[in-house]
Amino acid sequence: MSDTIHPLVAYGRARGNGSLNVRDAAHEAFHALSVNAKNWDREKVHAKLCRKFKRAALWLHELEARAVEQLVCQRLGYDCGPLDKWVGWSAMEAIKFRLPYDSDHKRSVEMAEKMMTRPATKAWSDRIVALVSDQLTEEAVSP
Repeated sequence: MSDTIHPLVAYGRARGNGSLNVRDAAHEAFHALSVNAKNWDREKVHAKLCRKFKRAALWLHELEARAVEQLVCQRLGYDCGPLDKWVGWSAMEAIKFRLPYDSDHKRSVEMAEKMMTRPATKAWSDRIVALVSDQLTEEAVSP
């Protein structure tokens, strides 16, 4: 599959998100699905997130997005790198865009790790994998 776009990346791009890879596509799918966005453009989804969640809850939603992306990548056999890297990335983005975040990196990573074990978070990862499960099955049996 090295010379083709992963079905999850293609799915996100077809909905207006410029997903870069499987991790990014899973992360953005979680955000978009959580606000029932029709257009998955990052800025439009972010605006919907800001309307749906109280400002302080945005950080928890972001940590859950990091947990979901880890679970999706594990399920799809994609190495997305360590969770603590991506939680740190989220903190840098929050600073850049003046969004709330927890400055205690270790605590944020621990929260995201705990979220990975929650049934609701696992259900989100199932839902995202299901978006492309037909294409994944076809690829597995194609010559």
